Amino acid sequence: MRPTLVLRLDPGRAVELTQLRITLTFEGFLEGSPEGCSEEVRRDLISDPAWSGVGFRLIDTHGPVLPPYKCVADFRSDKAVRSGISSWVRICWFVDDLERPLRDLLSEALSGINWAGAATDEFIDDNP
Repeated sequence: MRPTLVLRLDPGRAVELTQLRITLTFEGFLEGSPEGCSEEVRRDLISDPAWSGVGFRLIDTHGPVLPPYKCVADFRSDKAVRSGISSWVRICWFVDDLERPLRDLLSEALSGINWAGAATDEFIDDNP
């Protein structure tokens, strides 16, 4: 049995963390101003086809310089949004530090997400 981290959303939807990646926001940059690198990170995320459409949400700080850590988490709910068997969403957000408990870090990211508007349904034939 694998360990799970389940969070509760309003109104009572349970979502499970299925994947979490934390990287340095400016990983791979060898030079450039913090402002310029932040704009490039934003541009890359916005132009990446994997971040367009339903199921993906980017939470941007809108400040001139992004925080030093980039978090990307996949969440899944056993309840569909429309007509599938379950639903999922991938969220990308940025944080200044990693001192908070993991549950608090994830809850903060999910707090601004409207699951019904952000998530996409999974269907039986989506799972090979």
